[in-house]
Amino acid sequence: MFYAITFISIAIIVGLLILNKFKGNDKTNGALSVVSKILCIAYLVLMFINIFLPDGISARLYPEQEQYRNVGNLFFVLLRWANDLSVIALTISVFFKKKSFSRISVYFLAPVLVLCISFFSKYVAFWNNGHGEGLMNIRFFSPEFKALFLNMTFRSIYQGLLFVIEGALIGYIAIREGEDLLLNNKTDVRNFALILLGSFLAVMPIYAPSYLTWGYSLNEAGWWLTFKIGSFQHIVWLLLIPIEIYVLYRLFSKLNDEDKYIAMLSMAIALFFEFNGIFTCFGEIVTQRYPLQLCNIAPVLILAALLSKNRVLSVFCSTVNVVGALIAFIMCDSAKAGITYIMNVHYIVEHTKIVSIMILSFALGVLPPIDKKDLKNVIIGFSIYYAAIYLIGGTFRGLYDFTGNDYWKCNYLFMFDREKTVAIAGFVGVFFDINFKLFNFYTFSLMNILTYCVFLGLSIGYFYLQIGIKKIKAKHNRKAVEN
Repeated sequence: MFYAITFISIAIIVGLLILNKFKGNDKTNGALSVVSKILCIAYLVLMFINIFLPDGISARLYPEQEQYRNVGNLFFVLLRWANDLSVIALTISVFFKKKSFSRISVYFLAPVLVLCISFFSKYVAFWNNGHGEGLMNIRFFSPEFKALFLNMTFRSIYQGLLFVIEGALIGYIAIREGEDLLLNNKTDVRNFALILLGSFLAVMPIYAPSYLTWGYSLNEAGWWLTFKIGSFQHIVWLLLIPIEIYVLYRLFSKLNDEDKYIAMLSMAIALFFEFNGIFTCFGEIVTQRYPLQLCNIAPVLILAALLSKNRVLSVFCSTVNVVGALIAFIMCDSAKAGITYIMNVHYIVEHTKIVSIMILSFALGVLPPIDKKDLKNVIIGFSIYYAAIYLIGGTFRGLYDFTGNDYWKCNYLFMFDREKTVAIAGFVGVFFDINFKLFNFYTFSLMNILTYCVFLGLSIGYFYLQIGIKKIKAKHNRKAVEN
């Protein structure tokens, strides 16, 4: 019944779109354009919410890994991965009418969608395999409310709605573009293939590498087995980051201004969904997992900066958020498991893309260039962020101290949990020990002052590094013109 309803619904919508193609006018076409944008936004919102519903495909299976060694599961993972490309392709097609992404929507996503609908029973199997997490394990939800997340009627309607909206948007794009979608020469074919491959890699689900490598190592010994600070994988990762940025810069610098912006926006959208993909597999989304750390809030702020092109927000992201990611590069605060373990993939993808997107956005001129006068934005922006984090994190920590409920235990900016921070940097223990209580609730220690000074100092230092690189680049360009 699900298959019939879904396919028939899409067929009816596409039929109406075809009818409008022959009978419609400028007024109806304009209305359809508005409706397509609304539907596209609704699709993105529903896809985002879907991340938080229990889905065993992204489970953290410790230590049972049979799920990763099933060929049928691997095929389904690749199918889901391919369909995830819709968040980029449909968005760019609908809002920017870029031909390459319209072709991807019609030639690639359409057959993928048909396969996804046909394999709906596989979706159900992962929902019910007992490994799904997400909102399912939040302790404050009632059993009745949690049961809704596994209710097959609810999940079927939800997934069916996603499929129908996706099909409707693909149909709209196909009919709107018509013959313009034809691949007329080798250049069209090459561009289609390259953009498809790049977009496919950009939206890689963080659970996919575990399936591609038939699981991951749980052995904490050995130079290859574990992704930890100073390991072979850690060093290779650090070496590959500048190479990736350079290669992408060389590729994107050949594009026009609009296409450069679309390239950065596509990467930001992919980062936003990839980062939030981690919430599917958490045992519980406790306060420590709230997106408040510099790196965790970055996917939201970077997307907002690119959409708004706000100077203050752009400077904050390119300086403060990047500094947070650079610290993560060095500290490698990862899970003690193989590099393809979902938490480690998430760690690598998130921090790499934060730095890559911001460096490329400024290098390509997508965001307004940084000037010395922007230093005040760095200082004020970080001060406001720090004050908010101290108030929120301090409140959570106060609730933990008062109730003993570990739901409230957090360590934002490494200044609320002595044990966890000392495990990373043992010398800071004394800064936690010198403290006093505010209102007999908020704990204020020397660690709070140290955190503010260190993060702000690093942000200012990195800000001037960007200014220095900008001057060197300008000098190099002047010499090139003179010669």
